[in-house]
Order: sequence, then C-alpha cells, then structure tokens
Amino acid sequence: MTAKQTAAQLEEQKFALDAEIKRREITLKEAEAHRSGLTASQATIAGAVLALLSGVIGAFIAAWSSQNIETGKSLTSLQIEELKAKGNLDLEKSKQLATEALERKKFETSLILEAIKTPSRTDAIRNLKFFVAAGFVDDPGGKISKLGDDSLPSIGAPSAESASRAIRATGRIQVVAEDGRNYLCTGVAVSPQHVITASFCVGGGSMGAARNIVFINGERTYPLHFVSQQEQSKLALLKVDPTATLEVFLDRARIRDPIPGERIYSARALAIKESIQLDICEVIKDAPTENDFDHNCPAGGGASGAMIIAVSDNALLGIQRSFHPGTNVGIAAKLLRALTPLITFLPPPDSSQPNSR
Repeated sequence: MTAKQTAAQLEEQKFALDAEIKRREITLKEAEAHRSGLTASQATIAGAVLALLSGVIGAFIAAWSSQNIETGKSLTSLQIEELKAKGNLDLEKSKQLATEALERKKFETSLILEAIKTPSRTDAIRNLKFFVAAGFVDDPGGKISKLGDDSLPSIGAPSAESASRAIRATGRIQVVAEDGRNYLCTGVAVSPQHVITASFCVGGGSMGAARNIVFINGERTYPLHFVSQQEQSKLALLKVDPTATLEVFLDRARIRDPIPGERIYSARALAIKESIQLDICEVIKDAPTENDFDHNCPAGGGASGAMIIAVSDNALLGIQRSFHPGTNVGIAAKLLRALTPLITFLPPPDSSQPNSR
C-alpha cells in the first residue's frame, strides 16, 4: 500500500470519527432537552425571548438613566435660577436700603440746615435740639445731645461768594467840600449806574456843601452826580455818567427789616489802606425810631454809607449812617423804609443779572 493510499484511509477514518462525535453531541443535547422539557426549537425560542427581554430591560435601564440625568439637570437648573433670583432680590434689597439710608441722610442734613438758618443763634440751637429730641435727626450714642451750646452749629458767616459780591459792589466815596476839605465815606452800587450812601457824607451839616464827589471801585474812579438826597431817610442816591457802567451791584430784590440778634455782615471803606474791609457782626436791637436799628459793626473811620446785609439770606437790611457817642454801637437806617422815597429814581430790581446776585 502506497503512502498516498494510507493518507486517504486516515482522512476517511477522521471524517467518520468527526461525524460520530457530532451525532453523539446531538444525541446528548436531545437527551438533555428531554430531561428539561425543552425541544431544540423551544430552546431557540427561549433564547430569542431572553434576548428580547434583555434588550427591553436594557432599553428601560438606559431610558431610566437618561430620565434621571435630565431630572438632575432640571433640578440643577432650578437651583441655579433660584440662587440667581435670590441674589437679585438681595441685591435690590441692598440697593433699596442704601437708597433709603442716603435719602435719610439728605433729609437730616436739610433739616439741620433749616434748623440753623434762622438769624438768631438761640433759635438755631433750640430748633436743632428739638429735631434731635423728636427723632427727626438720628443721634447715635447721644453725641449731638452731649454737645454744649457753644459747640452746636449756626450760620455765622456769609459764603465766600456773598462776601466777595458785597466787597466788589462797595467802593470809597471821596468828597471835596466847598471849603477844600476832603472826606471819605463808603458807597454801594445798587444798579449798573447808581450808588447809595449816607446823606451827610455828600453835603450838609458840619461837612459843608460838596464840590466834587467820586466813587472809587477797584481800580476805576467814577465821577458822581446827585440824584436825590433825603434828609428824612438819611440816604443819598448818586449816579455815574451815562456812558459808564458799574460792573457789580447788589440785588435790591431782597430787602427786609432786621431781626434783633441775627448775624449780619458789612463791607466798609478803609481810609488808611485804601481798601474794603468785611466785618461780621450782629443786630443789637431796634433803635428808638422805627426807621433805624442798632448793630455792633464798626461804625467809624469811613464806615458811613456801608450796606448792612443778613448772613442767613443775604437780604439787604440797612445803610450805616451814624453811631452812639461813647460806644461801639452803630446806627443804620432801615433800607426797607429809607429806600422808599428813592425808588422812583431807580430802575426795577433785576435779580436775573449775574452781577446782582
């Protein structure tokens, strides 16, 4: 027997052996199926059912997981929005509290300013103490209540702007009398062309008749001419040349009677330094006549003719005209009464003019 024949026999035997093994495996499976009550087809169906159930369960698990994820996202979004809303509410509440606190401070500040605006320091202190006691003005720790009267505020001086205006509207009136003697008084511009002063400064009495009158305002000198001289009012109204204009003048729209005890200020001409001096003082009382009032501003050395102005509201109160002999008490003519006879010679007051404020 050749080698090729031997190999073929071996292959046949191997094939037969494999077939026998397959047959026996099938027989064994059938026997196992009979023991379990399942046929091969049933086993196949059972496998398919198991596969289907596995897919359904897997899909359910996947859907459940996805739903949980979406639910978690929704809850997270809701929490974020809730935090945003709470943050916005807290921010708006903080803004509202800050605004209310600011408005409260503004209110208290305005209340304090109104309390001390009264001309009388005594009234200012009383008003301020009332607002604190009534709770309109907060006083943490009782700091305001513990202050002495001397430490409480009051409006005691004019603003820098008001003081500057008074000084710039004031000038020196130089008079040369008929006998050649020279006199110095104070004059105040009350319109672009008019100057007012005390009547005795420009003639009459011990000074004699005036021969020449000039108004020195800053670096300019203006020749003056009589308009009216009222002995009863103790005032004289003068006018510059028609071609000239006084750049700064006081606002005649604010004139009233003085209040005893109120703070006042006055600008007066100085004879020695050839300048204008601002003095802060007080109204003492009404004089025996209803046309005058007493004050403690300097009254000598060229002060006659100076305007007396209220610190509290910059109202024009009077014109310095004299003093009580042997005292430092000055006498001023009440402008509200003294100016009445001269109104017809003056243009209407125009407080809209920037120089008059």
